[in-house]
Amino acid sequence: MRKILCFVFLSLIPSLVLAEPTAESMYLFLRSRFEEKAARPEVALSLLKEAEVLDPTSSSIKTYLGLFYLKKGELEKAKAYIQGALELDGKNDLALFLLAGIHSSEGDLETAIRLYERCIEVRPERKDAHLYLASLYLAKGEADKAIKTYESLLSFDEGNVIVLFYLGRIYAERKQYDKARECYGQILQIDPTFEPALIDLGLLYEIEGEEDKAFDLYRKVLESNPESREAKTRMANIFLRKKDYGNALRQLEDVLKREKDDLSIREKVGLLHLEMGRFDDAIVDFSLILSKEPKNDIARFYLAHALREKGETQRAIEELLKVDPGSDIFKDALRVMAFIFLRSDADEGIRVFQGLMEKGIAHVEVLRYLSMLFEEKKEYAKALELLEEAIKREGKDPDLLYQLGVVYEKKGETDMALRVMEEILSVDPDHPDALNFIGYTLAEAGKDLDRAEDMIVRALKRKPDSGYIVDSLGWVYYRKGDLKAALEQITRAHELLPEDPTISLHLGQIYEDLGDWEKALQSYREALSLEKDEKKRREIEERIERVEKER
Repeated sequence: MRKILCFVFLSLIPSLVLAEPTAESMYLFLRSRFEEKAARPEVALSLLKEAEVLDPTSSSIKTYLGLFYLKKGELEKAKAYIQGALELDGKNDLALFLLAGIHSSEGDLETAIRLYERCIEVRPERKDAHLYLASLYLAKGEADKAIKTYESLLSFDEGNVIVLFYLGRIYAERKQYDKARECYGQILQIDPTFEPALIDLGLLYEIEGEEDKAFDLYRKVLESNPESREAKTRMANIFLRKKDYGNALRQLEDVLKREKDDLSIREKVGLLHLEMGRFDDAIVDFSLILSKEPKNDIARFYLAHALREKGETQRAIEELLKVDPGSDIFKDALRVMAFIFLRSDADEGIRVFQGLMEKGIAHVEVLRYLSMLFEEKKEYAKALELLEEAIKREGKDPDLLYQLGVVYEKKGETDMALRVMEEILSVDPDHPDALNFIGYTLAEAGKDLDRAEDMIVRALKRKPDSGYIVDSLGWVYYRKGDLKAALEQITRAHELLPEDPTISLHLGQIYEDLGDWEKALQSYREALSLEKDEKKRREIEERIERVEKER
């Protein structure tokens, strides 16, 4: 109903009465106008109906009766009167305009379009009909027709900044940026402070990578409107892309001073506080959002993230457990919880995830992470059981299968692990981790090294910056006896993953075989400092002793 009232008031024109009513009906008509302006609508309606009785063939009186009922929100009566007016005079442009608006509000766009088109044929200079017609073309996705309609309006109203602005928007959405800039340029020649055009032109510059020009336009907006929310948020976005978090934060906090209840800005501020390590401030921001929107799971997830970063892991877990299991972010909440427990208390994690299952929250992701927690405790049989159940529910998901293969490897069942990896490749022939697993396993065994190399090279095409895969390629070269190529690849792997003990160990082995005892010792000692497994530590210590004797 608000839409109807909106177009009614916009459509009011000085000449509502045509030349057709009789003198007496005209008198009653004018009196009704006076009574309506005096806020006596019922008297006005009574006079208008008297005028209709005196002159039942007057199209304009029926049109005004229809307009009167539109204002009252009585749509069916309004439509009946306006249709009656058009039966008397098919060229009544106001009746055509009003009836088009009624059909538009009812969702009958095709009829509305035909009526607006007829209205423009009758009265080509009618600006409001052009504007509404163009908006309906846009609603139907017929941008070319909308453009023609706007251009037709500009032919007799060339300085209409609203039309130029709408045209600019259409061209921008169609990526016709030159035409869009031309429209915005014309607007700014007419009105250099027209904020929507300055903002949209700035956005065009951002899209084209000319952020300094965009920034200057937003600053120009603030010169005439220091409170412009849009200009400040766009400037903040530019600062964010430049990683200038301090200035971005200042812009957004300035908006918050005036719009304290703007939760979208509050969320951006909270994320900036997180990025800058201001965890207490982030906790306040996301807590404020949740006080207004208790079911905002994204804010709750970020609150948990801030709590975790601050070291309040128990509170973080409590918040993550409040995330709705039906929410899109629930999987992320499970992932974060799992990694908190993997780093702190696997037993507690198992208790929590089993509790979720007891509540009927048996998501595949619950099974996946519960399996990880059992894997951490080296309870491989239980981990395998959970993964098998997850795969049964989800089907041959490559990532679940990969996790299954890794557990088999840790359990010492390498042949079974390889069979699982081959199964992954039957689903995804270029799965980089499965290719790398098979390739590295073959290299370790010194078997089928050409196939191993081929698989690892394929894996690198998918993950060119994976330190683990680069190390695998280097290890294949090592097994083939190409120490120069091996050193090149494993040195790069070490640059990518400087804290991986296995890569440091591999470097030590290559340097040892090259006879470079000092670098071998340096790499072995580094591997020893990084390695936590006691069995592997003893092996590294033996290598260090051997090299010290050799040098």
